[in-house]
Amino acid sequence: MTHYYVPIQVASWGAYLLSRDILAVSFAPRDTHEAQVQFALERGVPALIGVIASIRLPYPSRAFDIAHCSRCLIPWGQNDGIYLTEVDRVLRPGGYWILSGPPINWQRHWKGWERTTESLKVEQEGIEKVAKSLCWKKLKQKEDLAIWQKPNNHIHCKRTRKIFKNRPFCEKQELDTACRCGLMLTNYGECCPQLWYPLQPRCCG
Repeated sequence: MTHYYVPIQVASWGAYLLSRDILAVSFAPRDTHEAQVQFALERGVPALIGVIASIRLPYPSRAFDIAHCSRCLIPWGQNDGIYLTEVDRVLRPGGYWILSGPPINWQRHWKGWERTTESLKVEQEGIEKVAKSLCWKKLKQKEDLAIWQKPNNHIHCKRTRKIFKNRPFCEKQELDTACRCGLMLTNYGECCPQLWYPLQPRCCG
């Protein structure tokens, strides 16, 4: 099983999962995490630094079984849902997205987070709206954890839900070459630079 982990404590859970034969790649959001990333890499735990808000994730489509955000503070419901759309791209059909931390269970933690109930409610509603537009199914929300599942395919949902008229999806042959940089926030570099090495073919489904 492969696991994509966006943590606030870099690679800590990734190291735990590795002991259980689950390969997790930790994605640290700031340059200040450099020492933690280096510490993890020296111990064989995959980790890197990058900002999902500014770059396309450096992984082929359908590469992960699970993506987990642990208090990563990414505005998932903003910018027309582009961040969750990118997570959808790297998740395999039937894969899971797990969110722990704000805004989940805001009714209990809003004072500790020093946020208003209104802002947290709006944030969660935005996430729910984007997840629904991607045809994700919410499986469970319990205490500080929520789990969604990506569908096996988006075809049926795209045909039956009007909300999909404005939700772009790549064709199968475009999954790893489609140019999405125009939707991102960065202005640096080529829009779709050539990959450093050819991707191995992946089975469909």
